[in-house]
Amino acid sequence: MNRNNLFVLVVVLGATLPGWAFNFIGIPYLNDIVDEATKLVGALVVVTTFVERSTAVLGSIWYGEAIAVANAKAAVAELAFAAKPGDAKEQLDLEAAWSALAKLEADKSKLRAYFALFIGLAVSAAGVRTLERLQDLAAVTRALSPSQLGFYHSTDILITAGLIAGGSAGIAAITALIGKLIERTRNKIRL
Repeated sequence: MNRNNLFVLVVVLGATLPGWAFNFIGIPYLNDIVDEATKLVGALVVVTTFVERSTAVLGSIWYGEAIAVANAKAAVAELAFAAKPGDAKEQLDLEAAWSALAKLEADKSKLRAYFALFIGLAVSAAGVRTLERLQDLAAVTRALSPSQLGFYHSTDILITAGLIAGGSAGIAAITALIGKLIERTRNKIRL
């Protein structure tokens, strides 16, 4: 399982387990949850797309020149190795060039992930939430003590930030999963 799939799995579990726990203690989901979930996913796709583009620009500003230089060095090293395929020095130079390029790409990905999470936290703290959109907020307020309500809101902010930071591929995977669950439920009801 690669990192992206693992991240999507963690976000899905993180999004569903607290929801089940809150439903377990008596906080009902909305009656029109499918409609609200559809609107929520649409909103998250838009926000996530903006976040992806802005983090891509930030990553390019920070690492664009260094990656271009590393690509050029790797291309030169590949040509030198192709000219002398058995030369150990040329092979080491090629491996070093590829390693430097891979490190820069990894650093750029890490920077983008941190920026995406930071932006996701800011957007979520400003009001874009998942659990609050899917559950009866009046029931949430009645059912929870002030400390539980603070935990609920914090959990909701973290879940939403993770969804936003996970990118549109993660949202698409979650949407597909929700679609499959809805289809299975419809098939069970038809039987």
